[in-house]
Amino acid sequence: MKKKEEEIQYRTIYKKLKVWNRNPNTLYKHMECKTCGVMTETGEGSDAVTCSICVTQMSEEPTTLHKKKSDKPPGWHFMNEYVHKDGTVYYKGIEQPDLKGTLSVTKIKKRVVDKKNKLTKFQKKDIRSRVLVQMHKLKKELKKAKFKKDIKLINSSLKKLQRELKKYN
Repeated sequence: MKKKEEEIQYRTIYKKLKVWNRNPNTLYKHMECKTCGVMTETGEGSDAVTCSICVTQMSEEPTTLHKKKSDKPPGWHFMNEYVHKDGTVYYKGIEQPDLKGTLSVTKIKKRVVDKKNKLTKFQKKDIRSRVLVQMHKLKKELKKAKFKKDIKLINSSLKKLQRELKKYN
């Protein structure tokens, strides 16, 4: 058996590579793949080679474990008392087998999430420019204001505008 394996010779070629990360003056060894016959670059001491395509075909596909989705609502284990559809009673996430079937099923309210309409960058830019104009007017008024009550009123409205400006930056 060993004699036959030693006798097998795979086609070998030495050639220069014109690749950015290789020396263009050096000869690189290429050998024929054992299984498919594609020429593959190898090291100097190699007798046979298996190409990367054949290696991936030989290996098994990775298995992924899919987690089963629970039929309980989100946050059920935080509820003081939760009764499942099959009548199982949970108190703060811990099953109470002696209460099974004694209570009515917990009704779950569906959460309605209001999705705000997202603004385009042009709309945001427009809002920013309007806020900045208002801030400029208020700063002019602040210079002219003499009374403390007027100054406080203008400063508070300036702070509100600054907060609004932060939203759109």
